[in-house]
Amino acid sequence: MATRSRPRRAAPAAGTDTPAADAAPATAPADTPRPKRPPRKTAARAEAPPEPAAPAAADAVPAAESPSTPAAKASPRRTAANKAPVKKASADKAADRVVEKVAEKAVAKPVGDAPVAKTPPARKATGKTAATTATTTTTADTAATTATSAAPKAAPKTAAKTPGPKSPAKKRAVPPALPAVDSTPPPAPVEVTAASDGPAEPAESAKAPRSRGKAAPVADEAAVDAPPAPVAPAAPLLPYSVVHLVDGDERRLRWVAGAGCPDTLHEAAAEHADADGFLPADDDDALPTLLRLADEAGHALQVEPAAWLQLAHSRDARHRLHQLETSYPEGPTSPALQALLRAPLAPFQAEGALFATCAGRALIADERGLGKTVQALAAAVLLHRHAGVRRVLLRCAPARRLSWQREWARFVRETDLELRIGDELADGWTPDLVLIDEPQRLERWEAIDAPFALVLCGADLSAQPALLDALVRFLDCHRQGPLARLVQHGAAALDDGLQTLLLRRRRREVAAQLPDSVQSERVLTMEAPQRAAHDRALADARARLAGWRRSGRLSDAEQWQLGVALQAARVACHRAEPGQADSPLAEATLTALQDLLGELRTTPGLRIALVCPTAADRTQLERRLGVAGRLALVLDGTALPAVDLVVRIGTPWRPQATPGQCVHLVADASLDAGLFDTLALRADVPCGPVEGGREGFLQGARLQRYLLAAEAALNAAG
Repeated sequence: MATRSRPRRAAPAAGTDTPAADAAPATAPADTPRPKRPPRKTAARAEAPPEPAAPAAADAVPAAESPSTPAAKASPRRTAANKAPVKKASADKAADRVVEKVAEKAVAKPVGDAPVAKTPPARKATGKTAATTATTTTTADTAATTATSAAPKAAPKTAAKTPGPKSPAKKRAVPPALPAVDSTPPPAPVEVTAASDGPAEPAESAKAPRSRGKAAPVADEAAVDAPPAPVAPAAPLLPYSVVHLVDGDERRLRWVAGAGCPDTLHEAAAEHADADGFLPADDDDALPTLLRLADEAGHALQVEPAAWLQLAHSRDARHRLHQLETSYPEGPTSPALQALLRAPLAPFQAEGALFATCAGRALIADERGLGKTVQALAAAVLLHRHAGVRRVLLRCAPARRLSWQREWARFVRETDLELRIGDELADGWTPDLVLIDEPQRLERWEAIDAPFALVLCGADLSAQPALLDALVRFLDCHRQGPLARLVQHGAAALDDGLQTLLLRRRRREVAAQLPDSVQSERVLTMEAPQRAAHDRALADARARLAGWRRSGRLSDAEQWQLGVALQAARVACHRAEPGQADSPLAEATLTALQDLLGELRTTPGLRIALVCPTAADRTQLERRLGVAGRLALVLDGTALPAVDLVVRIGTPWRPQATPGQCVHLVADASLDAGLFDTLALRADVPCGPVEGGREGFLQGARLQRYLLAAEAALNAAG
């Protein structure tokens, strides 16, 4: 095939704008003849594109090609520009050897079978080229991604020779892909001058900081160029030492030594404080010791006022504990505690009162039916005797106010201990003690401020973390540790972390101290017609008993009339039409039942039985209340199902055998309430004809016991 001779082109001189990969080494023969090249079929000679210096992965070797394999050994490929193969000239071979050597210098020493590439020589960083060069040391993920997208474009240029004429620009070697991390310092850069303005500037996310002088890996460049972090000067020591309060979820006293602090003071502080300088809250000798040693050495030691107040709260609690231990050496079983109220306390109830008094601000979360109200009353009396409490504020649901008033009047002896129930505080009256009954049913209870506080809560606190958090924040207002433990451990702190302010018992834990049947009440207010009918019947009953007291005798007729008057007063407490025993239940009674059952149903798994006086009452209650899965409506006198709690409308003349807990719905200031207060006195009192007695009219000693029980109930009614 005939070829057309072409003038030989001289080799470029050193210092010309030739890419580094195309420059001939100094050892190559200068007079090596170049072969005649066939004419190009294109009109204009295509210039080689400038070498991209930034992403090394763009020129990565394909995975199938070994880095040690010269690029010249790749299989030939025909191109559209030249389809006729030509004989390779010696100059091309020399250029191939140069390319191979340049490529070998860029290949790192292989580890095992997998070749590891080193960072290729960097160009002299000038202008955009410096920023582009610096990007060759990006992370492994960026390099791998770039290599994947750029490898197909690089392969046609470097992996195969074309049979047609070649130019040095097209014989460029391909450096291998960069490793993920290369801690080896890069080789000395080859100083070249780009033949063009350089490759296009990389995207903003791939740009590296511009460097001065030699290009370096990005990590090293950042470490070199970044100014050293400023070192904060050490705070000068105060001219005096100080004990200050560190605020937070737990407030603590901290000791800080000042300039010129004597060694004796340093040693004493090291004995009492921990490694961070915090003084124990229960160490009463720490602060006095430090103050004494500072005075002896003539060194100034200042104590913040807030630190003194925090220390006072801890000391007051320990002082109350010492007083209680002295006054009641036998603990909850001390005889003096049994005379605290008008009724004796079970040992676990006395324990709750002592706990609340010692803590000052406490939460009693006993299971329902364990007498939390009585424990609160006993705690108020103890605080009155040992802490000077005189004014007590009670916050409770409206339906519970009458019950609290009755309990206070029944059990508390102290006449100089004042109780107020409500939200508003008028006339500048401020409480010494605040009692909060079931806070989950109240609003704005957290805003009440008093030195002492006692919260009664029967809710499942482990299932209500928000309520538990609010209670602990309210009670631990001095931040003595419970709040910090709650924040750290959550509901798990209920067992151990909150033992200084929380007391929680279950019925099974104190079952041995409980009676077979626990009786409690829910008090309601009668409407005006009910009250009028009740008072008339009660006046009649009192007149009959007064005649018996004067004469010492009660005829059978008067015995019957007394029984009718007592029955009429009891009917008036709960009937819409007080003069008729078969009238529907009054609205006040239905509302009180709804409120009570709503509260009881919040206790998980509690089974309830509601005793209905008549069949008509049962029908009315089914329509009004509905029958849920845990509520059973049973008629009075029938066998009770297996339940946990029984609700009765009114108070029976004689106590019923009700295992567990029984709640009686009673009217305020009524015979109903009087019968409840004296329920224990009528355990074996006979029933008259009106009450359903089967022995007819009572005579002798049996009549005497009946009349005394009726008189006691009337006196308790007020």
